[in-house]
Amino acid sequence: MKKNEIDKEKIYYLISIMAAVSFLIGSLAIGMSYYVSFQQQRERLIEIAQSQARLIESMAKFDAQFSTEDHPEGAYGATLSQVIMAHDMDKGFGETGEFTLAKLEGGQIVFLFSHRFLDMDAPKPVPFDSHIAEPMRRALKGESGSVEGVDYRGERVLAAFEPVNWSDFKIGIVAKIDISEIQRPFAVAGLTTGLLAMIILGFGIFMINRLTRPFVGPDSEISLERKTNNYWFLAAPVLLAAVILYIDTSIPLGVAGGVPYVALFLFSILSPTRFFIISIGILGTIMTVIGFFLSPEGGLLWIALINRFLAIFAIWITAILTLYHKETEIKAVDNARRLEQSQEISHIGSFDWNIETNEIEWSDETYRIFGRQPQEFNPTLETFLDTIHPDDREITKQAVDESVKNDTLIDIEYRIVRPDDEERVVHAKGKVYRDYFNKPLHLIGTAHDITERKKAEESLSASERKFRALAQSASDA
Repeated sequence: MKKNEIDKEKIYYLISIMAAVSFLIGSLAIGMSYYVSFQQQRERLIEIAQSQARLIESMAKFDAQFSTEDHPEGAYGATLSQVIMAHDMDKGFGETGEFTLAKLEGGQIVFLFSHRFLDMDAPKPVPFDSHIAEPMRRALKGESGSVEGVDYRGERVLAAFEPVNWSDFKIGIVAKIDISEIQRPFAVAGLTTGLLAMIILGFGIFMINRLTRPFVGPDSEISLERKTNNYWFLAAPVLLAAVILYIDTSIPLGVAGGVPYVALFLFSILSPTRFFIISIGILGTIMTVIGFFLSPEGGLLWIALINRFLAIFAIWITAILTLYHKETEIKAVDNARRLEQSQEISHIGSFDWNIETNEIEWSDETYRIFGRQPQEFNPTLETFLDTIHPDDREITKQAVDESVKNDTLIDIEYRIVRPDDEERVVHAKGKVYRDYFNKPLHLIGTAHDITERKKAEESLSASERKFRALAQSASDA
């Protein structure tokens, strides 16, 4: 695997971590908000059911004293007719919320109100021992409280139930709302958070593939600097921040969060300047605060504040990590450049053979020694052996196998054949590195082009032989 591919892979991991952090923190905030909202809805329903029950009891007491002759069914009928009339005028609350009133008659739950979602004036009775209409069954048993159960439609609901008891007036009242209605805004927020996380990941990978160059090399910083100076590059984070702000302010405050502004740091990955990274952090912080004031009301204020503080914390933690990454990257670039220059001067290249994947990473100088181009040659053990002179191939393979098997150091000279059929002599040194369980992982070493030295040695040896021959001839004479 080549160096630029390794750097890209690391950046992909960083982008994935950023997306995962955004999603997890957003999910945590949504989960906390949902729990609080659910409990608030439960308390609200209990309060509604109890207040309605007490109101009906008060009406029944009044009618028992003053309306016994005003209705054919007496005080009971007078009270019930008033309650039904009021119900017909306002059958529910929210999208799915409604009141139901019922009595127990002949082992069945007989509903006294027409249902909000069923077109019937006289709803069908439900057996008292049925799992359907669980909240009403409890109310008619004289219980008071709330429950998550199944209503007359078979839908999961959050319901508060309360008995209405006064003299012969024994009925049950239920105030309920579909759980799906409570969950819907949080589900939308969760899907939005997940979608943003995927957009962050996909957009980041797209940007890296389109805009980055290998980090190691003198041209990489120039390339990045030019991209940073482009107007569109500077405008892109502002545009992305505006899109996130629009989504942020479209969601109720109890659900909305500023964590997605971390996505702005995708642009800072491509920037070599501290100023740009810090500016992104400031922009994300400002947008998080603006979103707090512009988002629709909803949820508890302290939940929203915690949400925003978590967002700002995530933004600046990401900024610090990005700055640290940039500092490390700059040092790595400088060190790699110095190493490359020293290798070029000394004609010593380096290699790293991943024994598990059979991939060999060559330095630029190693490619030059072997007369190859990185874009055209993929070094593996097999392709490396193919570059070696046939007479030296077997002894080289034996040296590699011996090093992997017995942990011996490699110190060998062999001839290589370049694509233009030129022969060169290489002196290779290497060592196998193993894991905790003594499993061989990498063989790392150097390749030194000693062709010129060998030629000089052969020339010197030939001169010595010639000198000895002349000296011998002179002594014989």
